[in-house]
Amino acid sequence: MHGRGHKNGWMRDGSNTKAAFGTGKLCAQRVSASQNALNSLAFPARHIIAKSGLRGIWREPLCRRQKHQYTATNYDARRDNETYGKEKIGAILRRDKTQTMSDSTVGRILSFLRMKGQITRSRSAPEKRKRNFSKGHAEGWSYKDYKDIEVGERVQFDHMTATKNSVTCKHFQAWERCSKHIHAQVYSNATARSAQRFFQELVEIKPYKILSIQVDGGSEFMADFETACERMNIPLIVLPPARPKYNGGVERGNRTFREEFYACRDLIADSIADMRFELRKAIEKYNTFRPHHAVKSKTPTEYLRNTQAEAE
Repeated sequence: MHGRGHKNGWMRDGSNTKAAFGTGKLCAQRVSASQNALNSLAFPARHIIAKSGLRGIWREPLCRRQKHQYTATNYDARRDNETYGKEKIGAILRRDKTQTMSDSTVGRILSFLRMKGQITRSRSAPEKRKRNFSKGHAEGWSYKDYKDIEVGERVQFDHMTATKNSVTCKHFQAWERCSKHIHAQVYSNATARSAQRFFQELVEIKPYKILSIQVDGGSEFMADFETACERMNIPLIVLPPARPKYNGGVERGNRTFREEFYACRDLIADSIADMRFELRKAIEKYNTFRPHHAVKSKTPTEYLRNTQAEAE
């Protein structure tokens, strides 16, 4: 085969590459570095490659991870020392058994043995604490399609720490999914009493009827806050640990106020009282002036007004 302008005889336009080698031009270029080794083969080998194509030969990885033969050794070391983790067992194997294994490899082997039921979880390993919802007003989170959520249902509550002009405050925020409405307030500390005051303030404003509230497992949303929800007969849904994505709306709202409010150079508030005054104006702008693509470029207040009108 003679090419046009290629030293190995492969056509640059790739017109006959697929027909000859069973692969495309891009794949043929990837193995161009192995052409010398291919030419050094005997004629039958080159004939087989040309006939069956390069599939199945160059698709295999050049460096395949070898299966470790140290599973039994890891098992013995772990069985004799039930409280040891991968770091200690790895150090013992490298010191006494002259095995060159990283701690990550030891950890994968231990996970494999634990999955097979040959070893159990270390007694010294910290256990994941699960909140007991059998007592109290709060209940555990369960999946519900966003399309089935009504206005005021599963209002997401959260708080963040913000610092501006040497003033550190706790920013509490409530985000409504359907209208994207946000209410926020700042306090000097993030306690259950502050969360209760914030909740009562939202109820007094009454931008919509609160059907249920969704919070994370923070201590600020327990005690007084949970009692206030129970007194008003509003369900309180608590997220599982390490699942902030389930509260993604209010988390995105926190970022919005970090970028559009606390990062503003014109913000000169130097006390909690001044910060509340400026924050009130920022919330008013967010809910009545700032358009939102998710509600067809309407404002949250306009969306709530139209929804209430349709309901009547």
